[in-house]
Amino acid sequence: MKYFILSAITSSIILADSLVSNLPSAPVSLLDDSISTLGFSFSKDKSSSKNLTVFYQYSLLMGAGLRFEYSKNFNNFKELSSTDINKYGIYALYKIPILETNFSITPKAGLVKTKSSFTVAETYKKITDKKTNFTYGVDLNYKINDALTLFLNYTDYGKNIRDIEDLKLRNLDAKNLGAGIKLDL
Repeated sequence: MKYFILSAITSSIILADSLVSNLPSAPVSLLDDSISTLGFSFSKDKSSSKNLTVFYQYSLLMGAGLRFEYSKNFNNFKELSSTDINKYGIYALYKIPILETNFSITPKAGLVKTKSSFTVAETYKKITDKKTNFTYGVDLNYKINDALTLFLNYTDYGKNIRDIEDLKLRNLDAKNLGAGIKLDL
């Protein structure tokens, strides 16, 4: 029985190999060019807040993947003596190549946990906020070579922080436009 199963498996492999080798063109790979990517981006939102983002992206099959992201905001608001805003995100994404070019589009959707801490100037009152929001965005990629890609991105973080007493932070971190690089590992 063992020999029968072994010969059936071997015959199947030989038959599949001969069928694939007789195809007019090479079969399409289910795996992406690069399995993992490291990325960096810099962005600015509507309130002039600066945002630095670092991410690790893992490709699964045929353009689909996961992205793990960390973002840090740097702000200069006269109403605040200190700010600390950190975002931790996980996204599902799908890379869509634009035919016969080095361009591609990568829509993303996921969850972002935002941890915020503010100290109000002159009063030293500390305000903290922690929220998890649904987030979405899109990257427009331009592949320079096998290892380097430049991209522009848009991310909508939702309204993480609402009016807190007299501080008008309604739009803080709501929508970011940025630019960055991706390194294929």
